[in-house]
Amino acid sequence: MKGEQRDPVRAGVPRIYLGAQGEIGAEAFQVVTVRGGEYFNGNIWSVGFSRGRVALTPELSVEPTLSENWIDTPHGAFHTRLIVSRVTYTFS
Repeated sequence: MKGEQRDPVRAGVPRIYLGAQGEIGAEAFQVVTVRGGEYFNGNIWSVGFSRGRVALTPELSVEPTLSENWIDTPHGAFHTRLIVSRVTYTFS
């Protein structure tokens, strides 16, 4: 319906989520994810690659992630390539 209002809380909630995960010793890793779903009255498809946590020292670790995103909204369509990293430092 034209002019239909969508719940903003549900915007970006994936309809499809596929992922490969595993564990080596105590270290968990995620290899690849594929997501698709609604995004601000449009659609989003995303492919992500993650190495998992890399311990640089016993206190410091990083979790790098790469993702390709294809987004189509009523205001336009675009494509993004993102490099994201979570850095964790443990105080003792």
